[in-house]
Order: sequence, then structure tokens, then C-alpha cells
Amino acid sequence: MRKIQRLWVGLGVLSLIWLGGGCVHQKELENAHIEALANPNNGPAVRVLKVTDLRKFEADPQNIQTPTVVNSDEIANRAVTLRAIGKGENAGYTFYYTYPEGRTVETEVQTVVENALRTKGYFVVANDSPSAASAIPVTVEIRKSWFWFVTGVWTMTLQYDVVVDVTSPIVLNGGTESAAGHFDITSPFMVDRVCENCICDGLDDLRDKLLPKLKKPG
Repeated sequence: MRKIQRLWVGLGVLSLIWLGGGCVHQKELENAHIEALANPNNGPAVRVLKVTDLRKFEADPQNIQTPTVVNSDEIANRAVTLRAIGKGENAGYTFYYTYPEGRTVETEVQTVVENALRTKGYFVVANDSPSAASAIPVTVEIRKSWFWFVTGVWTMTLQYDVVVDVTSPIVLNGGTESAAGHFDITSPFMVDRVCENCICDGLDDLRDKLLPKLKKPG
């Protein structure tokens, strides 16, 4: 049974990455992108002043939900996942999912927070806008944003979790509120599109969880 399981996992991984010419592979999430919603016709002006990625990366974590990135200074802010394929004899095969150049975990989460603000009725302005100085500031800290998978005998469960702290005494009911988004799906193969959809659905869930914590403009 263990041999069959390793064979099935191997086939699933081969559908995602190429395992020749090295043991660490990086793949970009071209389509895991959250589109910005349009601003409402009116409403209080707000701006996301700063988004800070506070994820803690570990070299060899025991928990698969803990981020671990080689060369973290180069790609950490773009990394969404890294997992070794198995343990022991298979631990040398690893791969990364990262956002493409120019996009980071911070930029994607910022779009999610801005979309929640727009949905609630706030008019989001950019920090370089002439009206930014008078806009209500909002800051965001990313505690978690990580995608991983758990292999079974015939399928694998893909999971994404994101946790943020959002601060703004004027916009948020408690001044600072935490919000968590989650999505998981069981699939026979870990193909790119399924992974991208899992991440986007998790970020959409974050927006939905943040909405009730926002004050309604009045």
C-alpha cells in the first residue's frame, strides 16, 4: 500500500513540476490574483497606509502550516507555499509557489482589504492621491498566508489559510480586529489552476470575514 501511495503522490507532483535538473523548483502563480472592485459613488475616503508581512519562516518546521523558504530575503514576500514531497528519502524534492515579480503577499492582501472597505461603502484612495492626506488611515499586518497540501491514498487535500490584523479606530468596531480566511479542497491532482483557485477562494473568505468587523459609514 505504501508503494502505491508513493506512486500516486509522485504522479500528482509530476503534473505540477518537473523533477529533472535539481531538487528545488519554483513556480509562479500567474492567475492567483484578486481583482480590485470599483469604488462606491460616494462615501468616506480611506487609504491603506501600510501592509506588513509578519510571517515567521522556519528552516525545518515540524508543522506543515509553518512557512519555510530557502533564500527568504529574495522571495519570502512573494512566497505562498513550500513543501517537501514526503519525508526521509523523498524530502529532497521541494517546490515553491510564488507570486510573479511585482506582486507580493502584501499587495494581494491589500487588495482584499480594500475590496472589503469598498463593499462596506468606503471610498478607497491611493497613498499618492491628492486626497490621501485627509483620508482615514488603515494599517494591515499579515500573521499568516500559507498554502499547503496533505496527501492521501488516492487524493490530496489542498488548504489555504490567511490571518490578518487590521487597525483603524474610525473604520473598525474595536480599533484593531483580526480576520481569518480559509479554503480547502480535495483533488486527485495538484494542478496549477486548482491551487490558484484555492488561494483566491481563501482570500475571498478573508474579505467576507472582515466585512462584519467594519463600521458602516454614517
